[in-house]
Amino acid sequence: MKNPSSERIMTAQELSFYLKLPLSTVYFLTKKGIIHGVKFGKHWRYLEREIQEYLLRNSRFSSNPHPTAPAERRAHPRVNCSLRARLVPVLYYNGDVEQSGAVRNLSAGGALFATDGVQADFSIGDPIKLVFDLPEPASRSLEVNGRIVRLAGGKNTCGIKFKTLLPQDAEEINQYVG
Repeated sequence: MKNPSSERIMTAQELSFYLKLPLSTVYFLTKKGIIHGVKFGKHWRYLEREIQEYLLRNSRFSSNPHPTAPAERRAHPRVNCSLRARLVPVLYYNGDVEQSGAVRNLSAGGALFATDGVQADFSIGDPIKLVFDLPEPASRSLEVNGRIVRLAGGKNTCGIKFKTLLPQDAEEINQYVG
């Protein structure tokens, strides 16, 4: 083990430069306990060795991730996919029509839907029905009610939060997600 007096101690500003992050992010990560520092009065100090260890154990390239690494922030695991789908408005407004496209990622809590290049005429909060086919082993069509919670890509992509999901449908989605 190294002599503690020979280890590099960094200020918050030095750590900000070292990690190439804004100073406010360094303070935020410290406050949340994601990175560890010691406070002397108003001043934070960080051991370079601890920062390097944190980066190594939380790297996606690490072969031995640390067991206390932060958990996925989402309530439901998701998987990137490309499943043909239709987005159907539940309440029809002026000229609303169903949109064809694909589910780009899927979880038991919702989906990310991308139209086939046509700008959708939906708004955040609109109730919709998403119809898509699950591949093997389910190999069946699902119809799920939900709401649009996010728009992106010039309204070509929308995030959908499922409102009602039958237990059997949730189980099949969870099996597909893995």
